[in-house]
Amino acid sequence: MKYFLCFFVILFVGCTHPKPSKEEIIGTWVSSDGAIIVFKQNAKAAVIDFPLDIQDIKKGVINGDARWIIENRKSITPFWGIDISISSNLSSDKEKGTRELLLVSRSGLGGSDSKITSLFLWIGDPDLDERYEFHRLLD
Repeated sequence: MKYFLCFFVILFVGCTHPKPSKEEIIGTWVSSDGAIIVFKQNAKAAVIDFPLDIQDIKKGVINGDARWIIENRKSITPFWGIDISISSNLSSDKEKGTRELLLVSRSGLGGSDSKITSLFLWIGDPDLDERYEFHRLLD
C-alpha cells in the first residue's frame, strides 16, 4: 500500500501542468499557414493574419495589436493558457477585434522539466486532438 501511494503521488505531481513564465511566452510564434503572434514583455502583442474563425479559415483574418495574460481556466481545461485580446487596427475589417485562449502544450507528461512545444486552439472536438498550432521561432 505504501508503494502504491508513493507511485500515485509521483504520477500526480509528474502530470501537473506548471504555469508558464513570461519568458517562455515572449517571442515570435508562427502557425503552419503563416499567422504570426509576437508576444512582448509589456503584456502587449502584435498579431498578423490571425484567423477570424478557426473552423472556417476562409472567413478572413485579423491584423492588429493585442494584450495578453497567462491564466488557468480550470472550468474549461486543465491546460494553462494565454488569454489574448486582439484589436484590429484596420477600419476595413468586418470584425473590430476578437479574444481567444491559446492553450499551452508541453513536452512529455507536462511536469516541471517539460518544455513548451506549442500554443494552440482546438479545432472542433478536443477528443479528436485536432489543433490550430503556433510554434515559437528561435531567436
